Amino acid sequence: MAEVRRQGLDALSRQISMLGASRILSALSCSLHRPSHGRGEVAAALEVAVPYGYIGSMKVKPGHRDDVLNILLNSAEGLRKVGCDPYVVCVSNADDVTILVSEVWQSKEKHDASLQLPETKAAISNAMPMLTGEFTRQEVTVDGRPPRLSPATTGSTARRA
Repeated sequence: MAEVRRQGLDALSRQISMLGASRILSALSCSLHRPSHGRGEVAAALEVAVPYGYIGSMKVKPGHRDDVLNILLNSAEGLRKVGCDPYVVCVSNADDVTILVSEVWQSKEKHDASLQLPETKAAISNAMPMLTGEFTRQEVTVDGRPPRLSPATTGSTARRA
C-alpha cells in the first residue's frame, strides 16, 4: 500500500511541477483557509484532474465470451487516446460467462465523454445481444496507480488491452 501511495504522490508531484508556483500557492492557501476541502477540491483548485476509476462486470450468454472479449479489447486503443489508461479486461476463473473490466481515467468527465463517441456506441451495440443483462459497476477514487505488470510476471488471466 505504501508503494501505491508513493506512486500516487510521484504522479501528483509531476503534475504539480508542470503548474506555475502561483497556482500551487493559491491552491494550498485555499486549502489551509478552508480545511474542510477534500482531495478533490484541492485538485480542482490546482486545475489537476482527479483520476477516476471504474470497475465493472458483465455476464455473457454461453459461447459468446471470446466475441465480447474481442470487442472490448479492440476498443482499448481508442479509449487510451481519450484518457483511459490502464484499461484491463479480465475473465473470471470461477465460470466462463463473467468478464470484468477495470478502467482508470484521467477524469470522470473524460469517461463520460467517451460514452458518446460513435466507436464506443458501436462497440456497446455490437456486444449487447451477446450479454445476459447482468452487470455490476463500481466507481472508485484512484489514490495511486500500480506499476505495469508484464504478462510473464503475473499468474492472472487479466488481459491488458
